[in-house]
Amino acid sequence: AVLPRGGKTLPPCHPPAWVAGSGKSLPGLLARKGSRSGCRIYLLSEMFLLESSGVDLGGEGGLRRLVGDGYLFLRGFLPVGDVAEVEAAVGGAVADTPGWMAPDSDPALWEAGPSAAAEGYDDPDFLAMYRRVQSLQVFHELAHHRRIVSAVSGLLGGEIFAHANHVARVVGPADRVPPTRNHQDWRPVQGAADTLTVWVPLADVPPEMGGLRILEGSHRLGVLPLDPELGAIRIDDDDPRWRTASYRRGDALIFHSLTVHGALPNTTGTLRRSCEFRYQRIGDPAVPSTVRNPHWHPSIPDWPELTRDWTSLASIQTPDFPEAALQDDTAPHLPTPPSSLLDTAV
Repeated sequence: AVLPRGGKTLPPCHPPAWVAGSGKSLPGLLARKGSRSGCRIYLLSEMFLLESSGVDLGGEGGLRRLVGDGYLFLRGFLPVGDVAEVEAAVGGAVADTPGWMAPDSDPALWEAGPSAAAEGYDDPDFLAMYRRVQSLQVFHELAHHRRIVSAVSGLLGGEIFAHANHVARVVGPADRVPPTRNHQDWRPVQGAADTLTVWVPLADVPPEMGGLRILEGSHRLGVLPLDPELGAIRIDDDDPRWRTASYRRGDALIFHSLTVHGALPNTTGTLRRSCEFRYQRIGDPAVPSTVRNPHWHPSIPDWPELTRDWTSLASIQTPDFPEAALQDDTAPHLPTPPSSLLDTAV
């Protein structure tokens, strides 16, 4: 198969080949460039996330970068041991679900089994696994890690709270589990525009495992229309605004609810694992069902059943807030909510 630029060639292969665009050691955006002789070729361009690890998140520097780019990428932000503890608990839940890990494999290797399935309200293989993960107290408590709460408080200003709708991702190979499509978090969550998502890889996520990608500056475009054929926002894979990274356990990615993002394909045989949490100011409006319910409820049980063996419910408790009505998130067009954060001078 011939690489579209650079003059390099590769022999026919399976799984897909990944080729550096200009020989840099750290790969960036993964863009499918076609196939030949049964071998899919993805070009790695050098469109990296801008690291913000040295930026004061409680001062003007962090806010300026978030408002300017729509995200903050924090390399080595969380203690590795704290994240590894959550990954181990999630791994136990996944290993206890029949078929999610390869037969006779070492669970520590996270090899995908025959039951690894895409997220869905009606997929019994997914729901069997996800119910176990959502029952893990240690997973939900990661949303309240002191470093995350301090960072978000500094960025948003005032008193904040974490949504109880905590999201875990255990993603199998792309030939069975398509990557998350391009979207803005505001559309399914709604409420306050100034809701921030914190995405945390629970283990190293190299490019071939399909990490998150961000469309830089897209938070300033308002709520973008859904393409009715895709059920997603149509953005070309070659768009020069895409940014990604080779993620490591301990990294964190913070982004605005209007920032367009999606996942890249997992072309390995390993399960990719990550989680995401959302935060907003207490005084801003929110939709009760998208803030307080468990993720994928009612296909998984409500909190009384999930938390039956917990020692504390603090990680899923939310304060009173101004309530907003939920609009149809599948509508092609939705009005853009006001954002005091994005009105901040850069």
